[in-house]
Amino acid sequence: EEDPTQEQGHVEEPEIQEEDVEHEEEDDDEEEEDEEPPTLKYKRLTSLPVRLFSKDPVSACYFHENVYIFATHSGFIHLTKPDFTTIRTLKAHRSSVLSLHSDGEYFASGSIDGTIVIGSIYDDKEITAFDFKRPIHAVVIDKRYKNTKSFFSGGTSGNVTYSTRNWLGQRSDTIIESGNGSITTLKSVDDDLI
Repeated sequence: EEDPTQEQGHVEEPEIQEEDVEHEEEDDDEEEEDEEPPTLKYKRLTSLPVRLFSKDPVSACYFHENVYIFATHSGFIHLTKPDFTTIRTLKAHRSSVLSLHSDGEYFASGSIDGTIVIGSIYDDKEITAFDFKRPIHAVVIDKRYKNTKSFFSGGTSGNVTYSTRNWLGQRSDTIIESGNGSITTLKSVDDDLI
């Protein structure tokens, strides 16, 4: 015969004795005492460009698994390997660099002077500058930039602009979003632009 106190879907929970709770708390305390704080490992950076932190403050930085990029308020861009070995330094803009992006092979920088500079990380001859004549607060290169030569940008105009080169090699701009105020940052995640 069925027990009338057990209804369908009802499960009785076992009672917990106070001794069991106290014993569990003691085990937790012992585990916490046995744990040692993590050891901080660090390495002093000695191969950074001389001007990087001393005379010209960093205005933007970008970290990719293949390259670290630092930009300054006077328009310099410093490209380094992840171990901070200098790849090259270039004067790309006339004033503060506000945005950086890289796909690991190419880098892009946007500046308050209204220009975007896109170039190869390792080939100093492959570099292009675009003048938008308005401050650029955000730039993201297409993840297939090598083939498409396209990028996205935004700034105080409030427009998110998709730029590419047409078959004549001239820049062609398409506004893909506008009317939502100044664009201060853009981020690409897979095939999405945020």
